[in-house]
This record gives sequence, C-alpha cells and structure tokens, in this order.
Amino acid sequence: MGSDSTGGDVSQFDPPAQSLGRSVSRGAAVTGGAQIVKLGCQITSVIVLSRLLQPEDFGIVAMAAPVVALVGLFQDMGLTQATVQKKGLTHAKVNSLFWINMAVSALLGATQVGLAGDGDESDLQTLKRVIRSKVLPQ
Repeated sequence: MGSDSTGGDVSQFDPPAQSLGRSVSRGAAVTGGAQIVKLGCQITSVIVLSRLLQPEDFGIVAMAAPVVALVGLFQDMGLTQATVQKKGLTHAKVNSLFWINMAVSALLGATQVGLAGDGDESDLQTLKRVIRSKVLPQ
C-alpha cells in the first residue's frame, strides 16, 4: 500500500486518479452494452420457451420466474456496490466480503430447498430444483 498526493492510503483495488473520467465513461458504455445484451437474451428466451413448451409447462415457468428474480435481488445484499465505492479496500476485506456473499448464497439456496419440499414430485417442484442453481454466487 502506498500514499496518494493527498496523503491518503492507496489500495490495489483503487482506480488510478488520472484516468478516472476515461474509466467511468468506458465502464458506463460496457455496463450499458451488457444490459442491452442481457435484455435481448431474456426476451429471446421467453419467445423460444413459449414456442417449445406446452401452455401448461410455460405457465409453470412463468410462476417460478418471479421467485427467482426476487431471490436475485437479495443475493448480493449490495456488497458489490459497497466494494466498488469503498476507498482503501484491503485484500482481507475483499476476502471477507467474498465469503459473506458465499454464505448468503448458500442460505438462500438452502431456503429454496426447504421451499421445494419433499412431497410428490410435481412439475413445479422439479422446476424449482432446477432453477435454484441460479442462486450460486455470480
């Protein structure tokens, strides 16, 4: 760790001060492009699934999708944003945040296992078991 010109500590995770404007514009462009690709893939997958699946099966997928989206909202608990915004992050703090994220993901996965139940093997329970793999850390 070193010091910057203002006397503060500089971490290996901090961006270089001189190229901040260029980094922000490049990051915004990449993030915007990634969101466009993600949206296109989601729309395409819905169209393909609606053509491949029977209406009853597509209805089951439509019932499970909001649950998966809700779990995704709670998955990282804002740790990614906090990591990006924090100045002077040490390797130990990044390591701790990683393991906290892993624990939360494991807890959410276990919760979904409990919600799937062990009763009869309905189509909805099978789908929930397959979709919960999305809970793994990203």
